[in-house]
Amino acid sequence: MLLVGKLINGVLYRSLLKFDLTSIPSEASILTAELTLNMNFDFSDAGKITPITPYAVADSWDNTKVNWGNQPDINKDIAGTTTNVTKTGLYSWNVLNLVKAWHTESLANNGLELKTKENTSTEAKSFLSGNTPLQKPVLTIEYDTDPHPEDETSAKQDEASEDDEVSEQEEVSGHEDITTGDAVQYTMAINTFRKATVSFTINNTSTNSASIGIQHSKDDATYTEEFRIASLPKTVRTVHSDIDSKFKRISYQSVIPGRPATLSIDYTAKT
Repeated sequence: MLLVGKLINGVLYRSLLKFDLTSIPSEASILTAELTLNMNFDFSDAGKITPITPYAVADSWDNTKVNWGNQPDINKDIAGTTTNVTKTGLYSWNVLNLVKAWHTESLANNGLELKTKENTSTEAKSFLSGNTPLQKPVLTIEYDTDPHPEDETSAKQDEASEDDEVSEQEEVSGHEDITTGDAVQYTMAINTFRKATVSFTINNTSTNSASIGIQHSKDDATYTEEFRIASLPKTVRTVHSDIDSKFKRISYQSVIPGRPATLSIDYTAKT
């Protein structure tokens, strides 16, 4: 478990986390980054509000050897948002500035440290750790890549002239209800040829989170992921895709294995 805060006996706890970002393309632009933890036990006075902040860790550390005496320093100037933690359940922190710095290598990825203000006792909260695979900490990153480098300009022009005879609708819309699983699944592909903006409104009607990817393709065979977002329980989120492509679809997957999310998806494509 991950303990954060001060217990009634005065013993103080902080927790360290680190995520591997090497799968994100180096040319990607980080749009959002959100840390989600599951608070499973309250060591504080019942329901006491405990502000917790994730700070960038300044030094490297070994999770098999780190302890209070050799804990790494933190960079107090680089931190995520502060979240008030009360009762058990899921909590999220915006850590965009940390992830951006790690991705651009302007800051070494030594992970982050969760800590409270440490000025009061009976404030400690416990979160599930990576040793609990079904409800482990999750870092959800939304990023964008450029699928049309400058040297593809002529190809794009040829593609446009080739399809000049296709009749166009000013607006195309549709709806799909889905349930996520442990494996990645996909919605039906939609034809977005000559549509300047495509919007997806994702309504998560369940109590579980989902990982959502917006994908595009020129031929409905090979798809490239434009960006990825988190769909949190009982929330509605609208995202926009401005990349010029003939087809788009959504990839979806449960964030926590064995905890499916139910999503209602509406899309609109406009010229």
